[in-house]
Amino acid sequence: MIRFSIATNGFLSWFFRSLLMSFHSIDISKTVKIDKGLVLPHPIGITFGCYVVAAKNCTIYQNVTLGAKNNKYPTMCDGVTIYPNSVIVGDITLGRNATLGALSFLDRDLDDDEVFYTR
Repeated sequence: MIRFSIATNGFLSWFFRSLLMSFHSIDISKTVKIDKGLVLPHPIGITFGCYVVAAKNCTIYQNVTLGAKNNKYPTMCDGVTIYPNSVIVGDITLGRNATLGALSFLDRDLDDDEVFYTR
């Protein structure tokens, strides 16, 4: 449904977005860029801000927010994993195969293969 929400226009886009909101509480903007292989193991409560970019094979768990700070949005490179209840805001890049642990707030870039979690 996410791809239909992004790929369609007008009523169909609104319809699929409404289904996502109703059944999964997923809020996604039409301008989000998602590459192949996005995995949502527990697709509940995920928010994709307007210009979020998700490259290939990203995994996002439940209750994750990808949002704006100063009208800038996060970019996820290939193979990124974001665990539950995490928040990423602003012009942040998560490098290839980076991992963001559960219950984390990220306000800086992550390098390739870096693991970050709030202690």
